[in-house]
Amino acid sequence: MPTEETSAGLRDRARGAAEIVALLGLAVVFVGAVLAVVGLPRWLVRRDPGLLEGWVGGPAGFGVTCGLVAVAGAFGGWWISFADTRRTLRIPRAVRRFVGGTGGVVAFFATGLVVGTVRARHCSEYCTELPGAWVSLLAFAATSVVGGGLYRGVAASRARREAADRARLRKLRKKGKGRSRAAMQRRA
Repeated sequence: MPTEETSAGLRDRARGAAEIVALLGLAVVFVGAVLAVVGLPRWLVRRDPGLLEGWVGGPAGFGVTCGLVAVAGAFGGWWISFADTRRTLRIPRAVRRFVGGTGGVVAFFATGLVVGTVRARHCSEYCTELPGAWVSLLAFAATSVVGGGLYRGVAASRARREAADRARLRKLRKKGKGRSRAAMQRRA
């Protein structure tokens, strides 16, 4: 008859083996996802050579669209993952991190679409540069820089406003005239 100590040891070893198998599976899925996100945009662009001319606004419209998607994905993913959203969003941390990672993947994919239009350095003759590729790349870069700058400016302005409000309330509480912490908790 197995003793309690041996069954606990077997359980621990089985749990350890299951964790190792799960980590290996996760690593395989992660590597496959990275390869798909890196290779899929170039493949999609090569499948439709008239993509840039057929886009609304031509190559510049394609670059601006991809730039907006990249900025929204990157900053939106960062905001939902790492910003102090506990007050505004009641979402578990794991879900917030997953959604944030998805935003990063979307931004990376949009960047890959634009870069996929330009001919690679060491590429055979089948991957020629699409007409308007540099225009779309320039529009993408300009949109990303302007959109990122606008987002950072708005975020910095909001942070300054919140810091000034906290300082004002702290000063009022010192005098005994501000809201109590309990009242602020009820309000939020």
